[in-house]
Amino acid sequence: MIEIEGIEVEEHIKKKLIDYVVETITQQLRAEIFKQMAIFDVIVTWKLAHSMEDKKIEDGYWEIDINAPYAGIVEFGRGAGKPPPLKAIEIWLYHKFHITDKAERIALAKKIRKNIAEGGYAARPFTRSAIEELMKKYGSTVYLW
Repeated sequence: MIEIEGIEVEEHIKKKLIDYVVETITQQLRAEIFKQMAIFDVIVTWKLAHSMEDKKIEDGYWEIDINAPYAGIVEFGRGAGKPPPLKAIEIWLYHKFHITDKAERIALAKKIRKNIAEGGYAARPFTRSAIEELMKKYGSTVYLW
């Protein structure tokens, strides 16, 4: 038996309770990430939004992986220099703005690509902000690894 705030609890019940609490916080973090994306005006593509995966590491420890290949660029930004892939911008324009005319889409993608190459891309720290918001509520229970 283990005592939690004066109440005796069996070990397996304690583990289930801790997992429930941590899983709940993880779900709240996921929701907060989406909220921060909106605040930072992150261009949420299907790939970014659906690349979040909650997973249990061990008892009491969960994490959210964001597997979109460009998530780091959104979170931390990028300096001027090498232009991003033209095809990725073209696909984004098609899905986000429904630009069906290929010539128009490519011309606009080239302008966007040049702009990013020359001026970089400002950071939109949606995950760090989400974690900070949950830390206000839960303290050091939530942290960024």
